[in-house]
Amino acid sequence: MFALPRSVYYLLVASIFVGSAMPLTVLVGGLIGSQLAPAASLATLPITCVVVGTALSTFPASAVMQRLGRRYGFCFCILVGVLSQGLAIAALYTGSFALFCVSTLVMGFMVAGLQQMRFAAVEFAGREQAPQAISLLMLHGVVAAWLGPELVSLVPASSGNIVPSDYVVAYTGLALMLTLAAIWTWFTLPRVDHKQAQLEAEQTRGASAGTFWVAVIASVTAFGVMSFVMTATPLSMHHNHGFSLDEAKLVIQSHILAMFLPSLLTGKLISLIGSRAALALGASIFVLSCLVALSGLTQQHFLWSLIALGIAWNILFTTGTAILGAAGATHQQQARHDFLVFSAQAMATVFAGIVLTQLAWRGVLLGSLLALMPLGVALLLIQLRRFELDK
Repeated sequence: MFALPRSVYYLLVASIFVGSAMPLTVLVGGLIGSQLAPAASLATLPITCVVVGTALSTFPASAVMQRLGRRYGFCFCILVGVLSQGLAIAALYTGSFALFCVSTLVMGFMVAGLQQMRFAAVEFAGREQAPQAISLLMLHGVVAAWLGPELVSLVPASSGNIVPSDYVVAYTGLALMLTLAAIWTWFTLPRVDHKQAQLEAEQTRGASAGTFWVAVIASVTAFGVMSFVMTATPLSMHHNHGFSLDEAKLVIQSHILAMFLPSLLTGKLISLIGSRAALALGASIFVLSCLVALSGLTQQHFLWSLIALGIAWNILFTTGTAILGAAGATHQQQARHDFLVFSAQAMATVFAGIVLTQLAWRGVLLGSLLALMPLGVALLLIQLRRFELDK
């Protein structure tokens, strides 16, 4: 994993700062929403907006990368993220739920750019090292999982009643980190001949239809199920079951660490056991996560369930992306893949608040088990038809 070009490591550093935005949003987005939203069922709408913004931005972000190149494209996306934090700060000061949702919607463009970094890592490392390059880049979440939520520690009166304007200091800190990420990206990523890179991209055959859809099903399942459960967790713990904000923060931080820490081994695991077995393993761990959560409502049940959820996400999403990267997916295929993934994630975050409100925590978990069925069917069809993925 570590014998990779320096540009992959430069991307890793940038993605640590950029990737801190989403953990912070997941932790406090629903809590802020519950204070500003006109109805309880809309509490998770800010989280939904960032995912919707990501889905809507997949094609524009891909076009920016293709037009400007990775270096300029990433800088542009990050600076849009800085703008989104400015909108969030204004929303928190004024108590505007609509503006806060707009800020997270705009932040989705930056998140779409962040997702392009894993494809850039494959380009810098080569298709043969695709699983290792993607796994290394995904390690950014190990630090981001701590760094993003830790900004909440700057919030005053953290042990008492927190009002939306108290979160301004956390979002200001995030804006500063994103600014540093843009500067780092500008000075470290290589300058390339954009016309030559675009010509090479146009000459790429791309992944076959079958390989593309296997990758999509794997990634959609990974993000859809994970986001559905993760979005509902802070609200379920803090509002429905009386756990403190610090207790909920520990569970979310542990979950996000579990999402990314396995990346130390995931690339080698995929190379060792193959993509099919890796997909089956990820699906099995998802089932285990739901069973643990269904067995009790203590903090330990939430904690271990969310840890298993993170591991399952890591295996499935890394495998799906590696399948696509190793097959030489075109920019258009990359954009279509991400659009479908984040559209599914957006729907998951919408339904998380609705299902939690109507059917409680148990309904969320049973819904997650049902959502695993398409991947199970796909794995069965692959086995029966002896379908071979692109090499």
